[in-house]
Amino acid sequence: MTLLRRFLALVVALALAATAGIVIAEAVGIRIGESPVLLPIDEWEQRLTTGDWRTWSADAWTIASAIVLGVGLLLVALQLIPHRTTTLDRKRADGEREVRFGRSGLNERLRDLVVDEDGVLGGKAKVAKRKTKVTARIPDGADPKPAEQSVRAAVREEIDRLRLAKKQRVRVDAVHTDDRVI
Repeated sequence: MTLLRRFLALVVALALAATAGIVIAEAVGIRIGESPVLLPIDEWEQRLTTGDWRTWSADAWTIASAIVLGVGLLLVALQLIPHRTTTLDRKRADGEREVRFGRSGLNERLRDLVVDEDGVLGGKAKVAKRKTKVTARIPDGADPKPAEQSVRAAVREEIDRLRLAKKQRVRVDAVHTDDRVI
């Protein structure tokens, strides 16, 4: 959704910049007595006031207006959708400033903890608001239970040390891999 919002913001910004450029060009044209410069404003005014819609029918103008209105309402609706929180808050004591942890940095930190455990060749971590999912890669044929327990303890210890505002559930899965080193 963030990518879509950024794209739409770019489109709106370009449209506003183009409109501003046209308005500036027309204002300069009026100032120097060369009106219209880019847009046939006088013809538009005549067509709109006399009802003579030579090139487009009245239905075409209505359809074009409805499309522009629909796009505008879509842009407003997309901005009203709450965006995903990418940070996690920390519990605060009295007088302590507010601290937030970025999810991507926390994912990397927990992944590093997973890799540091004995018997684990690699792994990844995914932190959400209330749960943490960790995948530990272990050698093919190794017992997954000890690896899961040690990884769970290390991740739980790190999360408790950070004192996150919302209690995190930790889920650890140990998966076998053919690779010797990841």
